[in-house]
Amino acid sequence: MDHPSDAFAAILTKRPDLVLMEIIWNNHPLGLDLLSHLEKESIPVIIITNSSDPDIYRKATTTKTAIGYIVKPFHKYTLASMMEKVLAQYRQLATNTLFIKGSKNERLKLRYNELIWIEADGDYCHLNTPTKRYSIKQSMVKLLEQLDDRFIRIHNSFSINSYHLESILPSSVEIKGQVLPLGRTYRSGLIEKTNILKNRH
Repeated sequence: MDHPSDAFAAILTKRPDLVLMEIIWNNHPLGLDLLSHLEKESIPVIIITNSSDPDIYRKATTTKTAIGYIVKPFHKYTLASMMEKVLAQYRQLATNTLFIKGSKNERLKLRYNELIWIEADGDYCHLNTPTKRYSIKQSMVKLLEQLDDRFIRIHNSFSINSYHLESILPSSVEIKGQVLPLGRTYRSGLIEKTNILKNRH
């Protein structure tokens, strides 16, 4: 593959749980562009690279999707130790999965970090990811009981994944470029919970 866009298309088609990649392509840090795409898709990445450039390291590791950075050459035990640490972290993340039925009644796996916001609609909930929208017949209350504390109700009709929260406004929130209404009765609870989660992580 000659360009990050080609690699991104291939990765998105297979939708892997984890990506191992080199950041330098054709003597240029083209992998940084791919990282930005993968971050939007919430796909975790381990970087193995020849580059020791501190600027590239900073740009790569400040993305939420990069969960490991290994510079070549390295000893096999260094790699083994890093992989064990990263995989242990990833296995913990991988347990946070919601299983839903697709449009053809197939069983789909939806990772918590893929789920951006939820909209209640009568007896249904609409689950919104960066690329797709899924509808399930379940109340918001019952759905939130299955999810962890990163998911916070902000309105009678909306809940969000607080890990993706960008800003809290007087009567709305911004999350992944989407503006959602913030109910007055939920505002103080949202601020309190997000502060607790920030301190925890």
